[in-house]
Amino acid sequence: MQRLKIPSNLAATLLRVPGATSVLGPLLLLSLVFAAMPTQASPDERCSLESYNASTRPDHLGAPTTVQVGIMIVDMVSISDVDQTLAVDALLATEWRDKRLESLAGCRFSNEEVWTPELALVNTNSLEKVNKRKLLVAEGGTVSSLTRFSGDVLIPWHMADFPFDTAEWKLRLAGFDYGIKEIELEIADAWTGRGPKLTIPDWTIGEPSAQITIVDVPRLGRSVPVYELTIPGGRVPDYYIFKFIIPLCLIVMMSWAVFWVDPKDLAPQLGLAATTILTLVTFQFSVNAMLPRLGYFTAMDRYVFASSVLVFLALIEALISGELASNGREKLARRLDKASRYIFPTCYVITSALTLA
Repeated sequence: MQRLKIPSNLAATLLRVPGATSVLGPLLLLSLVFAAMPTQASPDERCSLESYNASTRPDHLGAPTTVQVGIMIVDMVSISDVDQTLAVDALLATEWRDKRLESLAGCRFSNEEVWTPELALVNTNSLEKVNKRKLLVAEGGTVSSLTRFSGDVLIPWHMADFPFDTAEWKLRLAGFDYGIKEIELEIADAWTGRGPKLTIPDWTIGEPSAQITIVDVPRLGRSVPVYELTIPGGRVPDYYIFKFIIPLCLIVMMSWAVFWVDPKDLAPQLGLAATTILTLVTFQFSVNAMLPRLGYFTAMDRYVFASSVLVFLALIEALISGELASNGREKLARRLDKASRYIFPTCYVITSALTLA
């Protein structure tokens, strides 16, 4: 505690001035009262970091510094199948102990003023900090940091079962400046999870889980600890069923109309079959625009391909029946059309079950 001192000769001089007793007397008395009150050091003075080296980790000659890490998914706005990215809003919480700051409980510092583990998301695409709070020092020198991120995270996943697929997206957090001999990561359970309600409409998001793994980095000559958050999700297929699968089913059924056309009328049969094929090709382009350029077939690809084959076979059947009718074998052509009315729907049901299962 410090006291403000007023020289006694200054007070005596003021009292000897004519009229000072009536005018300056109360003011002098008030100043003396305030002078007697103790004053406290300013927060800036109390939170001074003299002789503190921010480039050196706590207890750098001893055991690794334990850093508790947690990622809380505040919201997931969208998932891009084409770009294989997640638009997320997340909180990153870290906490560690620095004995050099034990006497500075309640103080706040920037990342440049004190030592930090320098952890960052590995698989980020355009993730940006929304707000970065200053580091808070608690009792015992415990330092905590809370940062909010928002943006796209690049996370490829296998889409063979699209649009009935599930996924496990992983957010990886690592610090390449320190190896396992310098820092040790621990999971902060209180800050690992997701918000109660997410914006994303076409996915069901499960409860995230976290684990700590060790990754060897030969170019750095060290092994680094990695915090890995796994987010499970399952696609809601209703949109694709009503917008793509059912319309495609109707297009395929439209191609079967050639089986009810008189085999002598070859031109209407070919026109109907050709129109169906062109409609199917246009439909296929719209389906391909929803997906990235994958090196494998998805369930939707198999379904569209099988439907295209059946529509093409319906065109071939129309050509054969028309050729038979033109050569005087009309009865055989009609029997072929009649049999196709049952064969094609049966094949379509079987192929649909096999491709979409």
